[in-house]
Amino acid sequence: GPPAAMATGLLARRVSAASLTMAFGPAVALTVWMVLATIIDRPAATREDRVIAYLSQHASPIDAVWADDYPRLLVETDRRPGSSVPLIFLMANGDAAPDFFGRQILSDWSNRQPAYVAFAADPTRIANLYRHHMADVASSPARADAIERQLTAMARYLAEHYRPEAEIDGVRIWRRGTAPADSVADTADARR
Repeated sequence: GPPAAMATGLLARRVSAASLTMAFGPAVALTVWMVLATIIDRPAATREDRVIAYLSQHASPIDAVWADDYPRLLVETDRRPGSSVPLIFLMANGDAAPDFFGRQILSDWSNRQPAYVAFAADPTRIANLYRHHMADVASSPARADAIERQLTAMARYLAEHYRPEAEIDGVRIWRRGTAPADSVADTADARR
C-alpha cells in the first residue's frame, strides 16, 4: 500500500475533492470507526479503574500517590508521582535491576512521602508470577530472588510507615501514617 501510494504521488495530477477523498477517505473512515468502537464498546470497569477512582476520591489534589504502572493514574487524577519509577516490571530488566529500582522506589517513598500507595496485597504472589511466567526472570533464579526480596522490602516499608485503608481486587491501598498492618478497614469503601 504505502509504496504504491508514493509511486502514485509521483504522477502529476490535479488536486480535486474527489481525488483527496479517494486518497484520505479510507484512513479517515478507519480512524472514525476505531474511535466509535472505543467509545461505544468500553469494557466494564477494571481493577485499575477502581483503584484510580478510589485514589481520585480520597487523595487531595496536592498529594503524591504511587501505584504500579501509575502513568494513567497521574494523568486522570492530576496527582503528583510518589516515585520516579512507574513500574515494578522494570525490576525484570536485568540482574541488577531489582536492587536498583527497588532501592529507588523505597528512597522516593521515603523522600516524597506519598499520601497513598497502591501495592499488591500479596507481594509474594506477584514475585511468583514473575518467577514462573516471565522467561527472563525464570531463567535467572538470582533475579527472581532479588525481585522477591525487593517486593518484600517494599511491603515491610509500607507496614512500618503506612496504614492499610482499603483493598481492591488484590491491591491494598496504603495511607501515610502508622497503624497495625493487619487492620485493613472493613468498610463498604474498603471492599469494592
